[in-house]
Amino acid sequence: MTFKSTELLHPDLYALDVLAKILGQGESSRLYLSVYKSQGLVYSISAFNYTPIDQGVFWINSLLEEENADAVIQAVLKEMKDIKTKGVRPEELAKAKQQAESEYVFDHKTAASVAYSQAIDEAFAGDPEFSKGYVEGIQGVSLEDIKRVANKYLVEAGLTTVVLKPEERTPESETATTTAIREDIQKHVLDNGLTILLKEDRTFPVVDIQLVANGGVREEPSELNGLFHLLSSTWTKGTNNDSAREIAEKTESLGMSLNGFSGKNSFGLSMECLSDQLTTAFSILKDLVTSSDFPQEEIDKVKEQMKASIREREEDIFAQTAYTLKQTLFLSHPFRLEDEGTVESVERITRKDITVFYERFAVPGNMVLSVFGDIDAQEVLDRIKKDFGSLKTKEVSLQSYQETPPDKPREKTMTMDKEQAMVMFGFQGASFHDKDAYGLDVLAAILGSSFNGRIFTNIREQLGDAYTLGGNFLPGPDIGFIYFYVLEM
Repeated sequence: MTFKSTELLHPDLYALDVLAKILGQGESSRLYLSVYKSQGLVYSISAFNYTPIDQGVFWINSLLEEENADAVIQAVLKEMKDIKTKGVRPEELAKAKQQAESEYVFDHKTAASVAYSQAIDEAFAGDPEFSKGYVEGIQGVSLEDIKRVANKYLVEAGLTTVVLKPEERTPESETATTTAIREDIQKHVLDNGLTILLKEDRTFPVVDIQLVANGGVREEPSELNGLFHLLSSTWTKGTNNDSAREIAEKTESLGMSLNGFSGKNSFGLSMECLSDQLTTAFSILKDLVTSSDFPQEEIDKVKEQMKASIREREEDIFAQTAYTLKQTLFLSHPFRLEDEGTVESVERITRKDITVFYERFAVPGNMVLSVFGDIDAQEVLDRIKKDFGSLKTKEVSLQSYQETPPDKPREKTMTMDKEQAMVMFGFQGASFHDKDAYGLDVLAAILGSSFNGRIFTNIREQLGDAYTLGGNFLPGPDIGFIYFYVLEM
């Protein structure tokens, strides 16, 4: 549902943006509470005021069942009418203003984000400080401004509505679709231990390939923290047959995506290609698995990128508070470490370290290869057996960790050159094998959900100036981590 809006530099921009926040941004917005939560008519609903250089659009977007379309349209118009006649409450306006200020602060936490924002502001508004002035403009919006722009722009006679409905299917096509959806994923294990997962899905001519191995932060020595991040980042940067440039030209010329990844518990390669390029994709994947070279010059480049990212992280109040919390809560468990490591640990990592750990963990019995998409499963299985069936495997011993929970509260205070303050609480939690993990996941949502969690609701009511709050639960193979935070002026 769309209405005509303003251009970027129009004075009504601020009031319309605030109106969009009140109407449909966040889980305490009017449309969310009314149309989603109270009436249950949609799966999601949001409002946004899009203002390019020329005339913009004020839109309301929702995902819903087809039979609810008319009811949703009427419910949205009812909420708009209520604002047109009665206006909005002062606390709604205050919340929207606080959100705008919070967004500005979070969007300007790093040098890169400041540079990007100022470049965009200059290009589109002719003023590198437009975003700063935008926040000031939002703060100047009044209750009467909201009511005025609602009546001026949200005119029902100017409403354009598009309803995208499911395509009608014949009984035959419905049967075929149901069969495809219910078809099990095929699992095969080669003699060398490589696990293969295959899924045929003809919806799009696309194939997704994931090669995943046990590893990651929990398998690296703390003095070499960041090793698997460096390994995965340089895995695609050269083989005995192709340089980093040649690999990039091969993949990019065919529209493929190829990336290495790593995390707390794993590392691997991710590829996506059109189905008619699958043969080439497997050729590239085989070369990466069997003859990766990890060139020193590429390692040096990635090291510098990692160190720059670490220094940027050290200036981020949220990232630095979280890092300090984990260091305090976990004395020996790898949860205390960051994926990218520290500047000192990254400096220590050598090419030999990378190749030793690669040869130790990138072995068939420690890996899963999944191929999903527009494929012939038998043909793909035959190709994988040909390319990877002869790889030799060896036993991989994976680390196991336990850590006694603190016997009394631990507390640490640090200072940063920031105008904001952050408080973060952390607790050890259940592993993802533990049935209590489900309860902790729900608990974290009830307490820490942004906009309607108990922490958000109660602290905002009591303090008012706290502008972002939340929490999350992160389970691991042997222990979990649950945390909550308050960031305030």
